[in-house]
Amino acid sequence: HTDYTHTEYEGDEVGTVFDNESLEARLELAHRPLAGWEGAFGLQWSQRDFAAVGAEAFVPDSESRDAGLFWIGERDFGPVSLELGLRHDRNRIDVAADAGRSRDFDTTSLSLASRYDLTPEVHVSFGLDRAQRSPTAEELYSRGLHVATQSHEFGDPDLDVETANRAEFGLHWHRGPLRLEASLYHVRYDDFIY
Repeated sequence: HTDYTHTEYEGDEVGTVFDNESLEARLELAHRPLAGWEGAFGLQWSQRDFAAVGAEAFVPDSESRDAGLFWIGERDFGPVSLELGLRHDRNRIDVAADAGRSRDFDTTSLSLASRYDLTPEVHVSFGLDRAQRSPTAEELYSRGLHVATQSHEFGDPDLDVETANRAEFGLHWHRGPLRLEASLYHVRYDDFIY
């Protein structure tokens, strides 16, 4: 549970007060090996109530909820090890009708990583993942002057889910206290939120 209040002053006068209260819970259940895979199932839930009060309140009050289900697992195949991860989230952001329309989002993230031991001191790794995130209330509904940062912030209520697709290749060497690692990676974003 987090209960946070941030007050922005203009001289000695209170300009805007931001209240942010959130709850978060996570449950993980490790399972016995399934078809050789060791891992865990999980559930994560959060709720955030946000309010801005004052002359420079540039973001409307909102209530955000997120529920996510996930599984992570690993398995060895001799000198090769694999790791898998799957996660699906359902997000909802509610705002007052005069502030815009409430939004629902579904996000799905996947990851696959492998490691191959060439020798006891050298291994190579390869990873692929797809990570999605839904926009926040601030990214959707901000509209106006943010005095503290001296900027105008403009949200877009039509934003879609941001998706990042990544591929990575790595090489790792170690001997005693010495360690050397190098990686090459490429990330491609769709609907990047800035």
